[in-house]
Amino acid sequence: HLKNIDTIYVNEDYTPFSIQRDKKMKESAERNGMEFRSYEDYLLTSKTVFHHRNFTSFYNEVKKMKVREPETYEGKFGVKDSLGVDFLLSFKKVESPLFSGGRSEGLKLLERNFDYSKRDFPADDGNSRLSPHLKFGTISMRETYYKKIDNTEFIRELYWRDFYTLLAYYNPYVFGNCYRREFDYLEWENNIEYFNAWKEGRTGYPIVDAGMRALNATGYINGRLRMITAFFLVKVLFVDWRWGEKYFATKLIDYDPAVNNGNWQWVSSTGVDYMFRVFNPWKQQEKFDPEAKFIKDWVEELRDYPPSVIHKLYERKVLGYPQPIVDWKERVEMVRSKFYELMKVS
Repeated sequence: HLKNIDTIYVNEDYTPFSIQRDKKMKESAERNGMEFRSYEDYLLTSKTVFHHRNFTSFYNEVKKMKVREPETYEGKFGVKDSLGVDFLLSFKKVESPLFSGGRSEGLKLLERNFDYSKRDFPADDGNSRLSPHLKFGTISMRETYYKKIDNTEFIRELYWRDFYTLLAYYNPYVFGNCYRREFDYLEWENNIEYFNAWKEGRTGYPIVDAGMRALNATGYINGRLRMITAFFLVKVLFVDWRWGEKYFATKLIDYDPAVNNGNWQWVSSTGVDYMFRVFNPWKQQEKFDPEAKFIKDWVEELRDYPPSVIHKLYERKVLGYPQPIVDWKERVEMVRSKFYELMKVS
C-alpha cells in the first residue's frame, strides 16, 4: 500500500528513542518517494527558547509568550484507499477503571470543571485527569491551554511538562544518569525486600501503602502521592531512584519518559534544582488525607480504625497491618549524611 501514501505527518517528539524512530521513518519515507513532515506541536513552547537551568527562570520567560491558538478545520480529509492495520488488533489493551481512551473522552474531561485547589488531596477529585490524553494526543496542549487559561496554577503545571521535556531533550544523558553527575557515585542500599514492600504497598506507612496500591490497581495517582511514594523509596528506604522511575513507567497510564524522569530526579535531589527535600509521611497523610478516606479506600486492614489512630500508627500496633518497615527519621538522617558526604568530596 506504500504507493498510495503521499505524505507522513507527525508531531515532533523529544526522547532519544522517539528521535531515532522518527529518523528511521523519515529515511524510509524518502526511500519510497514520500514526504515526511514533522511539526512542533507537542509542547506550548518551542525548543529554540530553552536555555534555562531551573524552572522558575524558564516559566518567567515563557509565560509572557503568545501561545498559538488552535485552528478549526471544517473540511474532511479524503482517503485514497484503505490500509490494512490488522496488526493493531494484537496490541495489548490497557485497562483502567479511571480512564477511557479516545478524543471524545478527552473532550469530555476538558469540559469538566475541577477544583484545582484540591489537587493535593487524593480523596477529592481536584485533578484534571487530562494527562493521559495530553500524552497520547487525543487532545492538544494548545486547546487545553486556551480552555483552562484562567486557571493559573494548572497552566503552570503544563509548563512544568514543557520544562522537563526540553531539559531531557538537551540533556539526554538524564535517562539512566543523574542530572547532577556527582550523584552517579552515590552508593545506594538497594534492599530488595524494602523495594518489594514499597511496590506492593506494605511498608507500614499508610499513605505510602495506599498510594502504591492505588497505582497498581488503577495506573494513576495524583502528583502529591507520586512525590510522597517516590520520596519514601529514595530518601527513607535509600533505593536508587532509577528503580522507582522504571517501576512507575510500567504502571502509570499517563507515563511520559521526560516528565517521569524529571519528577523522580526532583524528589531525589539529583536534578537541576538541588535541595535535600524531606517529606514527613505522617504529617503528609494527616494534612492531605485528614479523614483517612483515601487510606481506607485502599488499605482495607485499617478501615475499622478512626483517623486519630491511623495518623499515629507509629505509637501502636494494628492486627493484620505491618509495623513501619523502618524508622523514617533515622533513615532520612542516614541518607542525608550520604548525600552531604558525596557533595564534600565532589
